[in-house]
Amino acid sequence: QESASQQIALYIQENPPQPENPPLALRFKISPLLILSLPAVLTLLQFSRYGSRWYHTGIADAEKILSGDWWRPITALTLHGDAHHLASNLISGYIVLNLLAFRLPLARIALPIAVASAVANFFVALTVQEDFRSLGFSTFVFCAISTLGTIEFRLLPLKTGNVLRLQLGRFGQELC
Repeated sequence: QESASQQIALYIQENPPQPENPPLALRFKISPLLILSLPAVLTLLQFSRYGSRWYHTGIADAEKILSGDWWRPITALTLHGDAHHLASNLISGYIVLNLLAFRLPLARIALPIAVASAVANFFVALTVQEDFRSLGFSTFVFCAISTLGTIEFRLLPLKTGNVLRLQLGRFGQELC
């Protein structure tokens, strides 16, 4: 117990608690563009004269997913309905990924977000089950927003007026 207490004291001495989490200056990074280049290139190929086959075999069709087309929740992330749909996903995706890149390296978090997006597409198909089709990178953007929100929530100081965070902090203290 004494050794553990010493280690905790040393940790606190080396990592003093911050009274607040100051905002980061907004800078534009290139790493989100690298992540977004994959769906952009694949969608542009989809828009080519060879792309109609990709569209029909890759769209997230709930009935086909539940019949065994396991790849559709993944491939649907790389397809878009038109240029406006692609542009809106890329712009919103860049903004969210740029903010996320301030907290985590995108190379570390992009694949888990993509997996979570495919899982979300699968569960939508499982929930709706029939006569439902979807496509687009929006699910990835939504998962990235959720990741960013979770990270920011965890970094938020307890005394900022966040009632939920205060309650969770009190609950954690009661457990200790």
